Amino acid sequence: MATYMAGSKVRLSVTFTDANAAAIDPTTVSVEYGAPGVAPTTQTYNPGNVVRDGVGLYHYDLDTTSLSGLIDYDWISTGTGQAAAGGQLVVQAQPI
Repeated sequence: MATYMAGSKVRLSVTFTDANAAAIDPTTVSVEYGAPGVAPTTQTYNPGNVVRDGVGLYHYDLDTTSLSGLIDYDWISTGTGQAAAGGQLVVQAQPI
C-alpha cells in the first residue's frame, strides 16, 4: 500500500474493459473516496473532475491536503461497462 505526505496530489487511475479485455467507455464513471472521520466524497466524469485519457482510461487527481490516515477509494461504472474496483492508500501528516 502506497504512503503519501499530506498535501500531495495522488493520481487514482482505472481501466475499464469488456469481457474480451477490450477497452470500453462505460455509460457513467465515478470515483468515491473516504477517510476516517470524513464523509465520503464522489467525483464524476462529464460533468466533473474525473478525466478521460482514452477509451476505457480514466484518472482523478486526489488532493490530500485535508486528508489523513487510511484512504479507501472505489471506481464505479454503470450501464455499458458496469464494473467496480477499489484500492487504498495512506496519507501521513507533514512533520513539524
